[in-house]
Amino acid sequence: MEDRKINQVEYANLLSYLLTVYLQNNKVEHYSLPELIRNVNESLSDSIRVDPSKWHFEAAPAERTAALNDADDNSDPLPAGRVLPTAQAIRDSIGADYLISFEDGKKYKALTRHLGRLGLTPEEYRKKWGLPRSYPMMCETTRSKRSAVAVKSGLAGFGNRARQGVRKNQKRSQS
Repeated sequence: MEDRKINQVEYANLLSYLLTVYLQNNKVEHYSLPELIRNVNESLSDSIRVDPSKWHFEAAPAERTAALNDADDNSDPLPAGRVLPTAQAIRDSIGADYLISFEDGKKYKALTRHLGRLGLTPEEYRKKWGLPRSYPMMCETTRSKRSAVAVKSGLAGFGNRARQGVRKNQKRSQS
């Protein structure tokens, strides 16, 4: 197995990401932070040498970064050393009952409110993390429950019926 060579920026980004997610989800006393950083650093450096295929994140390839920067909005370009989730990490973040936020690593039924609190729109979030436009903002079970409520209350398909009514009216006026 060949060793994966990464530069210091990639390593620092990965280390800071891991520490950030851990600290947001766990209570840590201030005096134990240096030891935590040392332990995560040692574990990360060992895992890089042993099996880099187990990484969940990778530095953005130049062509992926360029494609994200060429998007039709005028937001800031993606930095070259930005750590983005792999395709597998993106698939793993979508569960039937939850979505895992790449911002804080926590599970949510819907990301829109969470992103609003962070000052992000769904489009900005997708661009920031290199996610496809089809990436959901609501888990499947919540989406199906809301759909069932809409159908039961008669709200589902209202737009389709309205468009069909417009088409019928247009056909009558043309005859």
